[in-house]
Amino acid sequence: GDEFAKSVGMDKDEIACGTFLDDDRNTNSGSVYIYKKINDSWEQVQELYANDAMPYDQFGHFLSFKDGILLVGTPEKNVQGENLGCAYVFEKKDGQYQQSAQLILDDIMPGDHFGEAVTHNQENIVIGAYKRDEKEVDGGAVYIYSRMDSLWELKQVIVPEDNQEGDHFGSAVSIQDDLLAIGAYFDDDNGSKSGSVYIYSYNGEEFIFQKKILASDGSAGDPG
Repeated sequence: GDEFAKSVGMDKDEIACGTFLDDDRNTNSGSVYIYKKINDSWEQVQELYANDAMPYDQFGHFLSFKDGILLVGTPEKNVQGENLGCAYVFEKKDGQYQQSAQLILDDIMPGDHFGEAVTHNQENIVIGAYKRDEKEVDGGAVYIYSRMDSLWELKQVIVPEDNQEGDHFGSAVSIQDDLLAIGAYFDDDNGSKSGSVYIYSYNGEEFIFQKKILASDGSAGDPG
């Protein structure tokens, strides 16, 4: 019942495997295993836990792993007694990954699902909260954290101008170089819950909207 490898990531010669129902620290608190390629075999070198592991956190359900950084989203995390969600940052020091930050919204609300989708590069961390009511109920939002010296600070909140109730913007996120793709799988542009992808580009200061992509044969009920 651990559900080993519910999420996976690869960074050069290392693999991260999320095991979100692992009970090592508490019931369903979760963990992430790190494997390293040594000679011709993959060997486990670490098992990571949140410093504040609690029952049913499901740490390891969502992760992003590259550039020597492991980002773990825990949208079910009990923060201040509620299932509010957060994200953990692990960075390599002296050959081992160590927790360096825990990211939590100051005004987080139950049901926002902050940490449901995560991605990053060396400069920016991107966290989706697809049921966040930033503009519309369950419209969703995406939060950008940038490195300031040794800290990660919230720098930008992205909500599209055409955000509608129930769009679930931020249900999926992916960053590559200066481009950011954000999924909104309940967007209705091609019919009810047909889905869409928003593309943003980074200008050195913030992410700017570039294009919205719809499936050429999209229709109602297509969310993916």
